Amino acid sequence: MIKNVCKKIRNFFKKKRNIIIVVSLVIILLIVILLLIFNKKNDKFALNSFYNNYPVEVRKLYSNIVSVSCSGDLHLNISLDEDATAVSEIDKNDLLNYMFSYLDKNSKLSDKFDIAIINDAQRKLFLGDVKPFDGIKTYDYGNYTYTIDGRTITRKVKKCTSDNEYVTFLYGGSFKEDKISMDVNVGYKKDGILYDYNDTRLGEYDGDVSKLSNLMSKTTFYRFIYIKQNGVYKLASVQHKSRT
Repeated sequence: MIKNVCKKIRNFFKKKRNIIIVVSLVIILLIVILLLIFNKKNDKFALNSFYNNYPVEVRKLYSNIVSVSCSGDLHLNISLDEDATAVSEIDKNDLLNYMFSYLDKNSKLSDKFDIAIINDAQRKLFLGDVKPFDGIKTYDYGNYTYTIDGRTITRKVKKCTSDNEYVTFLYGGSFKEDKISMDVNVGYKKDGILYDYNDTRLGEYDGDVSKLSNLMSKTTFYRFIYIKQNGVYKLASVQHKSRT
């Protein structure tokens, strides 16, 4: 039986047409596998399907806010219920976290790279002449310390630790051609329990995003304002607001 099968296989591959079909199928399979791997890699920091009802541009902007360094989502040092804070007035370290989150998610960080990558990111991300990396000699992000020498930035491993894991939930906003407003609930997780910024216990949280709508229904939230300039949405201001 095995001999018959082998004979059929040999006869099958004697025909040039069959060889072309098999090779084509293998190439198609390889392309599909590579696409799956690529998409999975890009999805490392992306939003899960729960957010698919939002426009692509909104999801891209929000992806810069999630999985920032080792402390969870983005946390900003902005006072509650005051006027919106212009991006130029936001804490420099917070802006650096936001920018490095963007660089990380777009595979622009490596063991050695040119300062031009940082300069380009600053122009793309922030409205106005905002350059949080200016004057920086070393900066810790994730499990690395980044050091600048002239125009070259190198990094060395440094374990990142954080007491709390910050959690955000994109729950609404307005989306226009020249302006995007994103409202993002904020809290933090510790020992499997979710809390708001007033340390009020909200409930157990295991990472299931679908639970956040209920858990964070009364938390404070950030309102991120982005203005479109030269075809790119740039962060213009952020406000920390209570529920009304």
